[in-house]
Amino acid sequence: MKKLLTILLAVACLSSSAWAEPVRLRFIKDDAEALQVRIDMIRHAKKEILVEYFSVWNDDQSVGIMALLIDAAKRGVKVKMLLDALSNSVPNAVLSTMMRHGVDGNGNNNLEVKVYNPISANLKNVVKRTHAKLLITDSDRVLTGGRNIGDKYFGLSDKRNYDDLDVLTEKHVALAATNDFMAVWNAKIVRTPRLFEYEIEKLDEVSCANEENHQNCENNRRGALLNLKKEEVRLEDKLERILDLKGRNELNVRNFDWFEGSQLGSNVTFVSHEPTKLASKESAHMTVAVLDILNKAKRDIVILSPYIIPTEDLFISLAKAMARGVNVKFLTNSVVSTDNLFAQAGYRKYREVLIRMGVELYEYTGPNTMHVKGLVVDEKVTVVGSYNLDPRSAYLNREVGIIIIEELGSNPVARELLKIEKELAQKARLVARGGRKLVEEEELKEVLTLKNSILLKSISFILPLIEHQL
Repeated sequence: MKKLLTILLAVACLSSSAWAEPVRLRFIKDDAEALQVRIDMIRHAKKEILVEYFSVWNDDQSVGIMALLIDAAKRGVKVKMLLDALSNSVPNAVLSTMMRHGVDGNGNNNLEVKVYNPISANLKNVVKRTHAKLLITDSDRVLTGGRNIGDKYFGLSDKRNYDDLDVLTEKHVALAATNDFMAVWNAKIVRTPRLFEYEIEKLDEVSCANEENHQNCENNRRGALLNLKKEEVRLEDKLERILDLKGRNELNVRNFDWFEGSQLGSNVTFVSHEPTKLASKESAHMTVAVLDILNKAKRDIVILSPYIIPTEDLFISLAKAMARGVNVKFLTNSVVSTDNLFAQAGYRKYREVLIRMGVELYEYTGPNTMHVKGLVVDEKVTVVGSYNLDPRSAYLNREVGIIIIEELGSNPVARELLKIEKELAQKARLVARGGRKLVEEEELKEVLTLKNSILLKSISFILPLIEHQL
C-alpha cells in the first residue's frame, strides 16, 4: 500500500501543473552564459536567494558566487545556502566569513548556511547525499540542471572541464522549487555546520580567559582570525573583479533578459525525491516519475547521462519499451572522457547487455567530460535536472528536476534538447545500433594510462560489493 501511494503521488506530480499558466524555459549550454546567469540572478534578487549544491569548490568562480551571496545579504536579501556535508570543498574559514559578514545596514544577519546529512553515529546513511543543483530567487526564478559550482563547470579550469546544461524557468515552477527547498531546509536531515576553531564564540577576546592552556588557546584564536581576514580579503577582491567596482560608486549590474529566445511550456512541473527524508525506494519520487515516463513511451527514448548503471527497475522499463517497438538511444561518457572510473566500471559491466538489447549507444570522447542529464520521450516529454541513470540517483541521493510535457504536437523544448544531444554526439562515437557492435573490440578498450588500467581492473573485483552505491 505504501509503495502504491508513492507511485500515485509521483504520477500526481506529473499532472499537478496542467492547470497552471504557461512558463518560459531556456536551456543554458554555453559556459560563459552559465556563469553570467548565476551572477545576474543573484545581483537582481530583491527578497530571497536559495542555493543548494552537491559540490561547491574553493576555486575562483566558487569564491565569486559566495562573494555575491555576501553582497546580496548586505543589501538586505535573505540568503540560505545548503551544501552537501561531504561533497563540498568550501573551507570552514570561508563559511564563517560568510555568516559573519552577511549583515545589512540595520544589523540583520541575512545569510544562513546549513549542510545536508552530516556524519552521525548511523554510518549506514553516510552514502546518502544531496545531489541537487538549485538556484532560486524571489520564489519566481529557478535554475537547475547538471552544473555544480566550480571553475570546471564554466569552462575555466586549466585541466578538464565539463560539457553541461542548465534550464531556467519561472513562476509556479520556481514556487514549487522554493517549497521543496524549504522542506529540506527545515528537516532534521540538515544541520548548521560545525566550524570548530572558526565558531564565532571562540573568536571573542575573552574566549580563552578561563582555558587551562591559555597561551595555546590564544595562539589558535589569533591564527583563526588571521585566516578569516585572508578569506575576507579574497572574497572582497573577487567581488570587485566581478562587478568592476574599483573607482566606481554604483554597482555595474548587467541588464539582460535571460528569457530572450526562450521556449514556452504549457505543462511544466518541478519534481524531486521526498525532500524531508533521506532517499530510499519509498521516498524516491523522481525515480517513480522517470520510470512512469519511460513506461508510456511509444516511439523514441533519448537519454543523456554521464553515468549509466541500470537498476533492475530501469532494465525492466527499457526491455518493455523495446518490446513495444520503441527506439532507445543513450549518450554517455567513454572511459577517456569520464570523471568517475568507479561509475565507468559499473557501466562497462552492462554495456554488452545494452548492446544485445538493441540500444543505440554513443560514447562521448571529449576532450571534456559530458555532464548533461536529460531525457526526451516521443518528442513530447522532456526531463532535465540532476538525475543520472544509476543506483545512486535512483535510490540514494536527493535529486531534483524539471519535467515538460506537451500532449498535442511535438514539444519545442524537446526539440531543443535533441538538438543539443546531436551537437554532443558529434564529439562521440557510435558504439552499437540494432544489436550490432559498430566498433572493433580493440577500439572499445581505448588507450588507457597504466594507472587507470590498474584502477579499472581493481574496481572490477570489488564491483559486486559497491555497485548499488555507484
